Amino acid sequence: MIAFMYFVPGRDLPMVDVWDLLKFDKIGHFTVFCIFAIVLKTGLSRQIRFRQIRQKAARWTIYIAVSYGGVLEFFQGRLIQDRTSDIWDFIANTVGVLVGIVIFRLIYGKQ
Repeated sequence: MIAFMYFVPGRDLPMVDVWDLLKFDKIGHFTVFCIFAIVLKTGLSRQIRFRQIRQKAARWTIYIAVSYGGVLEFFQGRLIQDRTSDIWDFIANTVGVLVGIVIFRLIYGKQ
């Protein structure tokens, strides 16, 4: 779902005022990656095959989710017509991941 949203061609996106884009776009990036981090951390914490990944699920979640956001942002700017890479989108993704980890810990404790 996240990759799909990244790869919608720019001409297919609704035209939005720049101020609206700055507000909604970054909040959208933050929210999607926050949810992604919670789901990923939950899955990694509960898998039983790889003990080391389970024990360091927060670290693996950060590695995977931040890397995924960076790769998507990079390719969005190079492969998708009328779309650009934006460092602020990447920062919003990263902050969303970190907040997702904090929310997970608030809900489940240190797992």
